[in-house]
Amino acid sequence: MDDINKLDKVEFSNETVYEFASKCDFVILGVTSMFAELICFETPAFRLISDGIDDLYESIEEFKFENKKELDNLIELIDNKKVLVHKLKKVKRYLRPEGDIKELYKRTLKEIAEE
Repeated sequence: MDDINKLDKVEFSNETVYEFASKCDFVILGVTSMFAELICFETPAFRLISDGIDDLYESIEEFKFENKKELDNLIELIDNKKVLVHKLKKVKRYLRPEGDIKELYKRTLKEIAEE
């Protein structure tokens, strides 16, 4: 990834997250639950952290950036498969200690509804 300006923009409408993730070498996104879904599919997801925005994943240091230099460092991970896979699996275990995404969403929504 020598030139970030040559990156393709991928959009999805009726695709599943898995179909979208399978098209991407990596995804740049803001603070969104899509981060967890992409990581669970082991697709690198680099999240932009901005002032004044609450970070849903503030306890996860991996895959976040605040400036171009930090983003460049993350993009370099794409070429270091061993380190990248290790970090993806580490974050995935943190985000999804048991069960699948669908079940985790059901459980979370049920807990919110019961509050």
